[in-house]
Amino acid sequence: YMVQIIIDSKQAVSAVLWSMVIFTVSGAVMGTYQVITGQFHLPVKVITALGGNVPRATGTFHNPNIFASFMMSGVLPLLAVLLNYKMGRGQRILFALSTVIGVGGLLASFSRSSWVATMIGVMVILWLSGKMRYFFILILASIVFILGLKEFVPFAEYIFERFISIFTLFSEFGSLGRTSSTARILLIIASLDMFFDHPFLGIGWRAFPHVFSGYAPPGYPHWSYVNEPHTVIAMVLGELGIVGFTAFMWFVCRTFFLSVGRFYRMQDSYLRAVAIGMIATFVAFQVNQSFNGDLPNNMFWFCIGMLFAVQRLEAAS
Repeated sequence: YMVQIIIDSKQAVSAVLWSMVIFTVSGAVMGTYQVITGQFHLPVKVITALGGNVPRATGTFHNPNIFASFMMSGVLPLLAVLLNYKMGRGQRILFALSTVIGVGGLLASFSRSSWVATMIGVMVILWLSGKMRYFFILILASIVFILGLKEFVPFAEYIFERFISIFTLFSEFGSLGRTSSTARILLIIASLDMFFDHPFLGIGWRAFPHVFSGYAPPGYPHWSYVNEPHTVIAMVLGELGIVGFTAFMWFVCRTFFLSVGRFYRMQDSYLRAVAIGMIATFVAFQVNQSFNGDLPNNMFWFCIGMLFAVQRLEAAS
């Protein structure tokens, strides 16, 4: 709500976009430096047990997945404006470089959930831009790019392996190298058990970590330091019950359909381009939060405020 009030002009919108250029480039540089210098966010023995063999970028955050969603929040809006608004050559070059560098930071996080979320976000951008014909070309170019990285960039082979592992979740379920993915599924099972025990109002907001030990399925890897829900929908169902789940789904659907409906009535090309980026980021967060229980993420709520701010500016003009 405060974002919607504060962003009260096109100049304010532009200031936000330029701040995205700065934090996207800065975050990517910092994240890449962390990977190159071997700064692990967890003890090395835990990283190895979880199937990793290289450090993952976290930027100024404590978790690489949160850092990745932060980078995603910069990449998607900048890409949307780049594809849908005619800018001067210098500004276009800066936006393009920031987007490419931001993707590099996203890769340095080794966050598969954010990679998938970003790809979905790009697809939404192309859909709302009327350029879906370029999607498969983009996918092919991305595959070629990743394969090329394997030959020239350190850690690139691990990026490729992480990407491929997205498609082997169920075939390798329970294996030592897939502990992180296995834990996520077991956390969902625990959330469902909490819901079945307390179906109406759930166990209470933020109660999951405190009662999880009593709901942990047999064989859960407690040594992985994970006792937080990693799927927002399951978390809401377990902690807030059917009442909270209904309210949450209403909020998500209402935000999406209302914003898309308003988007198709927008005439200002600049605000329209920004709205495309914000809608894409909102959808990408829904995908990301299916693998990470990061509902309080500041960028998620900022994106929603920014989305309605640009549409309010359009209506006012």
